[in-house]
Amino acid sequence: MNNGDLAILNCSDGDTRLSFNSDVPDEVARAKVIVEDMLKRGYCISIVVGDKMERVKAFDATKNEYVIDAPDPEAPAKRRGGRRKGVPTKSTRAYAVAPTAGGGLGVRAFPLRRSQLAKDTR
Repeated sequence: MNNGDLAILNCSDGDTRLSFNSDVPDEVARAKVIVEDMLKRGYCISIVVGDKMERVKAFDATKNEYVIDAPDPEAPAKRRGGRRKGVPTKSTRAYAVAPTAGGGLGVRAFPLRRSQLAKDTR
C-alpha cells in the first residue's frame, strides 16, 4: 500500500488531509485534479526534500510524483531555477497552505481594495 499524503492548512475549512493510495488509478487521478486545482488557486504546496522545503510546481499522476525545480549548482546566482525533478509521493511529507492563510506567494488573497469595501454597491 503506497500512500500519498498532503496536509492542508486553510483558514475557512481548518486543517484537512488529502490521502490517496498510489496503487489505485482512480485515487491518483482524483489527487491529480485536486492538487492541480490547488496550484491554480494559489496554494503554496511544499514538500520536504532532505533537510529543506521545496515548492511544488506540478503533479505527475503517471509517475505519482510531485514536480519541483531542482537547483542547478553550476548556474549563476541570478538563474538558479534549475531543471524539473520528480519526487515520489509515497516517501514525501507534503504541506499545502491556502492563499488566505498566507500561502500565496505573490497571489492576492482578496482581489478587492480596502477602499472598495467601503463603497455602497446598491
